[in-house]
Amino acid sequence: MSDFSKKYNAEAVENEITALRKEEDFSPDSKDSKTFISLPLPTSTNLHLGHAENVVLQDILARYYHMIDKKAEFRPSRYYGSFLANEHIQRQLKKIWTSKEKISKAQFWDVMQQHIKRQKKHNEHQLQKLWIWMDFERLPNGQTSSPSTFGLHFSRFLRKLFYQLVQDDIIYEAEDIVYWNTKYQTSLGRDEVKFEKQKGKKYTIKYFISTKNNSVNVVTTSPETIFGDVALAVHPDNKRYHNLIGQKAIIPIVNRTIPIIADARVDMFANNGIIRITPAHDLFSLQIAKDHKLPVDHFAIDQDGCFTKHAGDFDGKKVDEFMGNILQNLDDIDNMVSVENCDYEVPMCKKTGEKLQVMCLVQRFLHVEKAKEKLSLSIDNWTVKTFPARYISSLKEHLDTIDRWCISKNYLFGQWLPIWISENKWMIYVLDEVDVLESYKRDKNKQKLKVILSLIIFNLIADGRLNATFEMDHLMTILLTTNVGSDQTVLQTYIDTMDKELGVYTPQLKELKEVMHYAGKDKWVNLENFAASFIKILDASFAIKQVSDQKYQFDVDKLIQRDKWLRQEKSKFDISFVNAALILYSLWIFDEKKGKSKFRPALMVSGENVLLEINKVLLLSLELKDILLCDTIFINKTFCDAKKKKMWALCDNNIDPADLVREFGADTTRLYLMLEWDELATFDHSKIHTYEEFINKFWNASRYIALKAERSYGKKKITLSTLEKELEKNVLNLQDFDLWILNKIRNLYQDVDVYIFSNNVSEFGKKLLQIIKNDFCDKYLEVSKNSKSPLTEKVMLLVVSKMLKLLWPFAPFVSEKLRMLMWFQWYLSEQRLQWDFLEAINKNYKIQLFMDIIDKLLAIKDWLSCKKHTPVDTFIKANPDFLRFTKSNEATIKKIVNINKMEYLNINDDHPCWYTTEDIIDMTVGLKVGHVIHIEEKPKGVIELKKEFDQMNDYLQYLKNTVSAMVVHKSKEDEIEKKRKEITKAKKAILEMEYEINKLKTK
Repeated sequence: MSDFSKKYNAEAVENEITALRKEEDFSPDSKDSKTFISLPLPTSTNLHLGHAENVVLQDILARYYHMIDKKAEFRPSRYYGSFLANEHIQRQLKKIWTSKEKISKAQFWDVMQQHIKRQKKHNEHQLQKLWIWMDFERLPNGQTSSPSTFGLHFSRFLRKLFYQLVQDDIIYEAEDIVYWNTKYQTSLGRDEVKFEKQKGKKYTIKYFISTKNNSVNVVTTSPETIFGDVALAVHPDNKRYHNLIGQKAIIPIVNRTIPIIADARVDMFANNGIIRITPAHDLFSLQIAKDHKLPVDHFAIDQDGCFTKHAGDFDGKKVDEFMGNILQNLDDIDNMVSVENCDYEVPMCKKTGEKLQVMCLVQRFLHVEKAKEKLSLSIDNWTVKTFPARYISSLKEHLDTIDRWCISKNYLFGQWLPIWISENKWMIYVLDEVDVLESYKRDKNKQKLKVILSLIIFNLIADGRLNATFEMDHLMTILLTTNVGSDQTVLQTYIDTMDKELGVYTPQLKELKEVMHYAGKDKWVNLENFAASFIKILDASFAIKQVSDQKYQFDVDKLIQRDKWLRQEKSKFDISFVNAALILYSLWIFDEKKGKSKFRPALMVSGENVLLEINKVLLLSLELKDILLCDTIFINKTFCDAKKKKMWALCDNNIDPADLVREFGADTTRLYLMLEWDELATFDHSKIHTYEEFINKFWNASRYIALKAERSYGKKKITLSTLEKELEKNVLNLQDFDLWILNKIRNLYQDVDVYIFSNNVSEFGKKLLQIIKNDFCDKYLEVSKNSKSPLTEKVMLLVVSKMLKLLWPFAPFVSEKLRMLMWFQWYLSEQRLQWDFLEAINKNYKIQLFMDIIDKLLAIKDWLSCKKHTPVDTFIKANPDFLRFTKSNEATIKKIVNINKMEYLNINDDHPCWYTTEDIIDMTVGLKVGHVIHIEEKPKGVIELKKEFDQMNDYLQYLKNTVSAMVVHKSKEDEIEKKRKEITKAKKAILEMEYEINKLKTK
């Protein structure tokens, strides 16, 4: 077969299949399909092995669902992660600007847009290389690309959603404690923080009383925040401090006075019975300060990690650098009473591991109380299931950490909240397109003005892509830039969207469409005509005014009908909220045509480290639409490096999946990602080579079968149903080994439900590869070479076809190529997994027992660290009937195990003591490497005996280790006793050999 190469070439096969697979139709039937979703994939960074394993798992599940007629929709969505995106963009900006204050929103967007396009292209390349079966064609709202957080459609949707939630009081504003990440300049909610116990110091600081010659000692673990104190508090029943209530205490170093108050929440027996009230940096203090109407905005430390003006001379100094100075100053002025070692909890960022600063800030929160109660009930009732099941408790624990959801963050990089603040900060306005249209309708000059371009400009400003005051050239550049994840320009995307939604303004839309004729996709076609026509429309647009020759301004004040100066707030959407909304948006949850009634619970795949994010997705679906987004959550493993450190996209330990594909092939990479399964998977080059060897082995086995089939059938399409029917008719004429392998495959098909749909994908894959490699390639093919039955060749063909179907979800490239080379009809994606073939087959236990013996002997060779090709001596102790059967197939077992000498012992015979033995039901098999001398035999030379003596010593040590392991694992007592008897026999043999060696030495 000239077209069936002797060696598998992964690169050539993958290129060929990639070109051909475009002809396949993978579109699922939406009436009864199962939807697969995951937390959106990042596009600001490379995909790492964890991401790749996640999508490969989903891909395998989707393919299996498809092949059993359950159908599947595999929905892609992409996000631009907060921390990692910040890191990437900041690196880009440092090359251009030295200070972030100099960067305008438009300039920042330009850098971000370029980075996203480059990264998105690479990520798509990574997914394509792995042949991830995503359903890119079935997208919401007529989009032409997968939804992403910075896509124009989703940006508009997110603002409208926020606007509506504020109107419905689901989103509210509150002053509360958050945890501030100084490095990334953003706040984190309590659910995003982990508390770690660390070694620290406990300081006792003296506070003097201003009205009398007296002082109190206050215990604290955070002396750096004393400048934010607004009071000292004691219990009202604490007689020790009863006379001090209402007095004034003096804050050390800055000498500012604060009141001493009484509050029943203070523990009178802990820490001298007196505490500092620092509401800007402590939750308990905040609660007390609010009740006593004390100021809550006295920050000791600002958002940059520096002391504030309340710290006096330390104003503007870095806390980390000047902490020692603070302590020394307290000691110098005799306010430091004592310092003790202690353990205390420190808030740390779950994602990045930085120490966080506790701060009281005004934030926006999402009501989730009712949704949390519903989700908790669903988890308790097992309406929501996790696989493995043990993660259900983790899901519940993460849910309990969410008391309220802070959705406003201060990322440098992210989706801007549509909030505008008045100059005096007293008034806050949430604005959206509806405000632009309503203001336009109320305007007296609306007959002379246009609103469509105003809406587009408002969207750009709200997204942070354009400043409220902008230059004409910059506006035109943005509008004619290709939209993220699309082939259309930004202007064309807005025109098409508004054409569907705002039909009443058709003349204005038509005018803008005519202007678009003057501009191409990426370059000017007629710059002069475009600019002239565009400026004409801009000059006549609502809320747009020209401030200089080339500068224009969008008058936001017009939208509120007041003469106020408004500025847009810098807060961004919480990335968890954005991702949750993106998933709901991708599933058409908000699509009025499809609606809630047609929604089917989805299946979510994710890692243990993002269970909190899954909770938030479920909470949002329950809060907004009263639907449970998914009822099944698959938990995949976490990839780590050799030091057990999790792989991150920005760390040096990250491995690009595309690099593995380039080196080993896509199928090898997919198998490795799925089958090397443990809680913390460590990448290992030696293990990935195992799967490369498997593919080559299966390729060569298939080639051997194809050569035989070509001689019998010629190059023609083989109809498997006809082949199956023919074997069904002749089932009584099939040989024992033919029946055995067919039984193996049929049982494997029946295991699909047991394994695949119970999150045992990895276990099923291991079982599949073991049967293909060990049972089919190593055993059955060797047996078939001695077969004279004309049906054996047909059995081989049928078994290969069945194995290709099962292997296709795991290794699609090699499976599809083998199908083509072996002339099987139709694409594997169009095949169905049906396990009712050859129902007349009965299991032959004698054959299975024979194969178990082979497995036992091979396992013993492995235990003895014996190479597979090394010849060994064996014995089998069994009943006469089975011994006769084994003798009739002696050639097979000798070839597979590589047996030099084989003995057959009756069930009551004693077996040699120097063999390693294993029991199978009522039989015993034994194996030894080389030839250990019987003492009764003719003595050999000293060197030969010494070698055998060393081997027996090694074997004795192996037996001792085995017994120790059996005791630890509480094996059966009779099995342990058998091994101990073997130890006794081995010791006896060693003594005899030692005597024989000494005797030879004296001669």
